[in-house]
Amino acid sequence: MSSATATRVVVADDSGLMRRVVTSTLEHAGFKVVGAAKDGDEALALCEREQPDAMTLDLAMPGLDGIGVLRALRRQGDRATPVVVVSAFSPAHGARAVDALAEGAFDLVAKPAVGDGIDRFTTELSDKVRLAAASRRRVPGRAAAAAPSALTRPRPGSP
Repeated sequence: MSSATATRVVVADDSGLMRRVVTSTLEHAGFKVVGAAKDGDEALALCEREQPDAMTLDLAMPGLDGIGVLRALRRQGDRATPVVVVSAFSPAHGARAVDALAEGAFDLVAKPAVGDGIDRFTTELSDKVRLAAASRRRVPGRAAAAAPSALTRPRPGSP
């Protein structure tokens, strides 16, 4: 994929190591990382300036956290950037994942834990960012408020 047609992505994480890992993973998969932010305010400024096709976002950042970024993006409505949350999830933090989806995250990817293989993480990250960006292109003007279908599908017997 040429850089002229590459999917443009902003990476937001307070960890310099994770910013480098996510950036390297995405660039290796053919994406063009147009900016890397260390906090939520910087992430929003990059999205405003660069108008990326998608963004990866950590939830736990100093200052404006990931949930705050998702809320700010959701207020942009049709201009909102689709977001794949890349964060450390554990049973103790499960509610944060649900909150992220409720606030408009396109999908979630768990950061690899110590001892985990990186292959699954890199494949999952690339696939989900590609889908998030494609969702924006398929439906022009669509806000990034679409949760995965399993969460939005009506339950049997409901109206």
